[in-house]
Amino acid sequence: MTPDESAPPDVGDLAPDFALPSTQGETVQLLSLRECPVILFFLTDTFTFFSRGFSKIFEALHESLSMMEVRVVGVSTEPVETLCTFSDDQHIPYTLLSDFDRHVSRAYGTLTDRIAGLTMVTRAGIFVIDTKGRIAYRWIYDEEGPVPDADQIVELVSKLQSETSS
Repeated sequence: MTPDESAPPDVGDLAPDFALPSTQGETVQLLSLRECPVILFFLTDTFTFFSRGFSKIFEALHESLSMMEVRVVGVSTEPVETLCTFSDDQHIPYTLLSDFDRHVSRAYGTLTDRIAGLTMVTRAGIFVIDTKGRIAYRWIYDEEGPVPDADQIVELVSKLQSETSS
């Protein structure tokens, strides 16, 4: 681990709170989203093949996750203007946040000093955060493992929803 990388929070830990500018022109604070589970995912570089495919996973699930009252929020180290262009180009139906100063990527352990020729960017990652603000699931791309199965994530969120309502 380099000085710019930090250990990600574990399942069961409180999710690090943050406030970041969004593609909708507002500042989004994680703590304000606690009325429902949140799928927080990190994108490396928006216009790469991997990030386009990765974001399409959540685009495909957006309608069913919305009906389940789950918020999907993407985070990138790119400026808001770039994220707006990406969102318009890819018809992204969920919120994208700019972590241009890289504090959130560092707090979630996704910041890396070098990946695919890029410097000081975030690795792809997924965190499912329950209504108590705790991390219920964590995956960070490490080049070894596959991208998680979207159905498993939906199943986990569904389980969280049923635990909350009981």
